Amino acid sequence: MNVYEKTQIAPPVIPVIVGLMLVLVAGVGIISGEWPALVVAVVMAVILVPIAIVFSRLTVTVDDSVAKAAFGFGWPRTSVTLGDVGSARIVRNKWWYGFGIRWYPGGILWNVWGLDAVEFEMREGRNVRLGTDDADQLIASLAGRVTIA
Repeated sequence: MNVYEKTQIAPPVIPVIVGLMLVLVAGVGIISGEWPALVVAVVMAVILVPIAIVFSRLTVTVDDSVAKAAFGFGWPRTSVTLGDVGSARIVRNKWWYGFGIRWYPGGILWNVWGLDAVEFEMREGRNVRLGTDDADQLIASLAGRVTIA
């Protein structure tokens, strides 16, 4: 049974940026009269729109033994076995760490929007950060399951 579950949805900024980029490429193709630019716009739409949809929501769940994070409709996903966690703490990401799945100094970040995250310091040395707009509740759900730093 989950003791915590939260889905964070990114503001519509990402789809708007993707849409504007597609309009720009299509506009260049129409103005120049070159059909390859239109083909590029269609190919970009086929690739970027599903990516924008998948990475626009992140669901974080915690049960008695595992913390899980999943983008979109359950993929891509990751899990953190709480027994392998040395400690957990609330952190604030640097803005340049970005969104999506990213390497940052010391570990890997799963983030959909914003700068707040909970960082799991793993006993094996690598860190995992799960971005959230509800860091206090997420860390509270971990109390008694991991050491809170």
